[in-house]
Amino acid sequence: MLTYLPPKQRTSQEWIERAATLPTKEFKQEIQIELDKKTGMPPERFKTFSIALPEMVYQNMCDAEKKMARSIEIDIEATPGNRILVWEAFTQWILLTDEQTIKAQTEGT
Repeated sequence: MLTYLPPKQRTSQEWIERAATLPTKEFKQEIQIELDKKTGMPPERFKTFSIALPEMVYQNMCDAEKKMARSIEIDIEATPGNRILVWEAFTQWILLTDEQTIKAQTEGT
């Protein structure tokens, strides 16, 4: 369960002590509470989305992520876990935009 936490946190004396002293069920709950605090989202199964991109496309994606975060006033620099909220906003924006609009904006027609 410690591996669910960020490296600095899981190697801290506090969390190592909790792992050694708390009953398993209680320790799992403590981990889940900590993860909920970091992401601000209720627990659910996660999947990793990963794709290799040309450097320019990657930079554009990073810039778009930062722009979206600023637009919806979410701090992803101080709280990287908030990136999930930004990507959720991206997906909702795309899913709520009709295909003709997307086509016109990306192809210029």
